[in-house]
Amino acid sequence: MLDFSGDYLTSQLLTTHPERFLTVTQGGSAGRFRWTAHDEDSYEQQALEIERLGFSPSLELFLAARNTPKLTEEEIKIRSEKALANPNQDRFARAVMIRSYREQTITPCTVAAVGVPTLGIVGSADPLLSELRDL
Repeated sequence: MLDFSGDYLTSQLLTTHPERFLTVTQGGSAGRFRWTAHDEDSYEQQALEIERLGFSPSLELFLAARNTPKLTEEEIKIRSEKALANPNQDRFARAVMIRSYREQTITPCTVAAVGVPTLGIVGSADPLLSELRDL
């Protein structure tokens, strides 16, 4: 499962309760600086896919290399069966988590006020690189 909610939540907590941190390391994401109508639609689609399939093909396509083809119907079926059979995954809890992302939005102003030493690690071709640079 691909999931950046830890970085998003850490960023939110860092801006609301910086006194609880000595240092922070962000791996792959800086937090959620914006929330748009596109985000609303995209995350809702991911939540619905996870509820129905146990994983989100649209999220995996977004995070994959640009030249990666979409999953075939057969690949989606196989991966869905595997995900739905996993007793360690609660697809409904994951969908609720995704739907809570809007509340984790932070602003550059609140981030600028934080004095906690922060290290960010992300690949140079990562689609989330620009947000880490913003941090």
